Parts: sequence; C-alpha cells; structure tokens
Amino acid sequence: MPKLAYTTLLKEDPELQRQYRAYHDQAWPEVIESFRRIGVIDLSIWQNGRRLFMVAEVGDDFDFAAGLGAYLALDPRCREWEGIMDRFQEAPADAPKGEKWVPLEPLFSF
Repeated sequence: MPKLAYTTLLKEDPELQRQYRAYHDQAWPEVIESFRRIGVIDLSIWQNGRRLFMVAEVGDDFDFAAGLGAYLALDPRCREWEGIMDRFQEAPADAPKGEKWVPLEPLFSF
C-alpha cells in the first residue's frame, strides 16, 4: 500500500504543545471517519521537540490529486478541527504558500 509522509512544526509554547497532544488523545470521530472515507487506512503522527512527522498509509483508491485535504469537504467538523489545529502548528520555512504540512520524499526503504 502507498504511504504519504509530511512534516510540520508546533509553535514554541509548551502549553500549546500539551494542548495539541490532548486534542489528539481525544481525536474527533468525524475527523477519523472522514480520513477513512477518502482512503486513509492508517495515520500516525510522531513528535520530536517541535517537529511533527505524519505517515499515512493509503489504499489503492486514494485520490493523490485531491490529497489529504479532500477530507475537509466531507464534514464541517473537519474544518473546525483544522481551524483549532492552526493555533498549535507553524508552517516550516519551506512549506508551500498556504500550507502547514510539507510533503516528504521517499529516500530509502527495505
């Protein structure tokens, strides 16, 4: 199955970072279900300091042109969730304009 990988930054505020983790401890069912509806089979976010790393395993039917953002159109709670996440995240310097998450290029696998 194909995998997608992205990175972004959390803001330099320990309390905001704590809140970000707390939200993900109680991720909204509508958000998870919307990701599943667009073909995301598994999604994991890892943290190292301010750096977040997301890996999404997607099905063969995943629409790569629409990308992960396609889930925003499925439920208003997804847009609400992303609005809240904007308070915690900071786009890396190399992020495309208007994007928080930067796609990572596969380098090595075995």
